[in-house]
Amino acid sequence: MEYGDSTENPPYRFDDPVQRSVLAVCIAVISAIGIPGNLLVVFAVCASRKLQTTTNAFVVNLAISDLISCVFIIFHPVALFSVNFYLSETFFCKIIGAITYITLGASIVNLALIAVNRLILITRPRSTYDKVYCSRNVYVMIFLGWLYVIIVATLPPALGFGALGFSHRYSACTVDSEHPKAFYNEMLRSILIQFPCLVVIIACYYLIYRFLKKKGILREIRRDSYQASRGDERRRISRQIMVVKITKNLFLVVCAYIVCIMPFAVACVIPESYVVIPWFAGLVTFNSCVNPLIYGFNHPQFKEIFNLIFTCKCKQIPEPTTFMHAMTVHSES
Repeated sequence: MEYGDSTENPPYRFDDPVQRSVLAVCIAVISAIGIPGNLLVVFAVCASRKLQTTTNAFVVNLAISDLISCVFIIFHPVALFSVNFYLSETFFCKIIGAITYITLGASIVNLALIAVNRLILITRPRSTYDKVYCSRNVYVMIFLGWLYVIIVATLPPALGFGALGFSHRYSACTVDSEHPKAFYNEMLRSILIQFPCLVVIIACYYLIYRFLKKKGILREIRRDSYQASRGDERRRISRQIMVVKITKNLFLVVCAYIVCIMPFAVACVIPESYVVIPWFAGLVTFNSCVNPLIYGFNHPQFKEIFNLIFTCKCKQIPEPTTFMHAMTVHSES
């Protein structure tokens, strides 16, 4: 991806066959991990009512975004292995570029929606949470999130402010590397999506931490207060522990996103950083497969369901849904 005209003579091209092959293999591996991983997240939520929470509606939406990204990034290794990419001058290449930026934007918008969701769940009365996150409102939030990133990703190029297409500099279907306004198009997406979402995410998790600390909940958890003698007290502390653990897990997802995208974002605004941009772009794609790994190792509820699926004990999935019952009956027939 090139942002602005180059003053180099000759202009930089990512054409070293060894580097292209290594990057192509890395992206292919990311796609191979991300597709089944994100499908597993969706399947787990469909299989157990225990996972069908309001927050997980946004988690599934995030998994779908990452899944779409993993499906379409497979075209990037094909382009990197090709001397002349056969799709470079086609409309489909523009579609690949649009989907790349739409899914990238949808990921951080979903993370912002999750952060706001956790903030209201933890710091507001349950009645307020249920009112804000009724089914209709959740669907509206998800729909508007996708609509917003689609408009930001596609409208400026449609109006001539940059262009989606094949980048001859990096051999990828992202943005047209020859367009004079490509840099400004990238900056516009950052201003309208990445920056405000990061501000919302950081603010929400800071307020969550401050609330938990002020209420002494963190101190209670550290003291293992769930050992209290009263049964209702044990249940209350146990619920608090679960909420905090899930929130910590989702915060790890945010941290992974920031680690994956920040090097690329910084490189894009540094002149003559063309050499590292392909590798940092590969790190961005890695974010599409890392979330299921975080859920599997850290999310207490997803971890339980994942273990049952991997050990072929789907019949033991807690609170199975009608979908899971149908799957079990089908497998037995």
